[in-house]
Amino acid sequence: MYLRHLYHPERFHGDGVRPPFFEGWYFKLVTADAAQAIAIIPGVHVTENQSHAFIQLFDSQTGKAVYHRFPLDAFHAARKGFDLRVGANRFSAQGIELDLANDDQSVRGRIAFSSFCPWPIRLFSPGAMGRYAWAPFMQCYHAVLSFEHALQGALCMGNQTIDFSGGRGYAEKDWGHGFPSAYIWMQCNHFQQAGVSLSLSIAVIPWLRRSFTGLLAGLWIDRKLIRLTTYTGARVEKLAIEPAGVETVIANRRYRLSVKAHSGKTVVLQGPKLNDMGRSVKESLSARIEVHLEDRHTGQRFFSGNGHSAALEIEGGQQDLFVSDLSREKTAGRGWKRAGRSKR
Repeated sequence: MYLRHLYHPERFHGDGVRPPFFEGWYFKLVTADAAQAIAIIPGVHVTENQSHAFIQLFDSQTGKAVYHRFPLDAFHAARKGFDLRVGANRFSAQGIELDLANDDQSVRGRIAFSSFCPWPIRLFSPGAMGRYAWAPFMQCYHAVLSFEHALQGALCMGNQTIDFSGGRGYAEKDWGHGFPSAYIWMQCNHFQQAGVSLSLSIAVIPWLRRSFTGLLAGLWIDRKLIRLTTYTGARVEKLAIEPAGVETVIANRRYRLSVKAHSGKTVVLQGPKLNDMGRSVKESLSARIEVHLEDRHTGQRFFSGNGHSAALEIEGGQQDLFVSDLSREKTAGRGWKRAGRSKR
């Protein structure tokens, strides 16, 4: 199954997969004046006896997150395209349609998307995972479906109508058997300079019988992607996690990326565990972020900017994330080569 959708990470990957398995799509919507942001997360969680579909909705203005639970058979995904339905709700690259109601929340409306900007799909690097997308035993896979896109439409949330026309969106997804034990994830596409978006994650990656610190950072500038990832040779030079946020410096052979993220108000979302969606994940949609990109050798500054309306999650401390040493990285490399030979 993973081979069929290798070059289409946006599609559903769960057909025929043995439990435990989860798959979730993440849509972030920010109004034109950046006064309000919401995150909508449709998905499925498959276990031996508690499988279900869900939609989580996080409203930054109220600071409230609501989990809408559905029977598994309420979830439908197109086999050859990106088109999801969860009950009366629909999600695709063209937009979302919501018709949600329970005792805690009522949301209805339609938002159209235009000008999706996905992480490029290449023959030997199919999306954000790069060569690791070929490995069938990863704990968790990740895809950036759109660094930014335009929004048109409105949502009725309770007695309030929120107009997202002229606003900006972001979309990504995760799927696999579980979330990393520790990770940092941040995203921002609200900088002074238009056409700039950052998606960055640092996570503990199980690999065979060991683990290593994995990097996935993409800086989208004027429709060009600058990648600083594990598979392009990037390494963490600095990582400092404080209660108020995180500071990190990562570099590869050419670039050095420095990032400071200051957390805003957080809310607890539900994340996947082996048997349920009982993991508590703290997320902010009002974080502020400082980004600097320079030439690693000359110090020439390619980009410098401050962003707002950023998303930020921090699970664990730097002592949890720095699990890899040189011997383990070499072990991961040998494991990759063995996996490659086994596929052939």
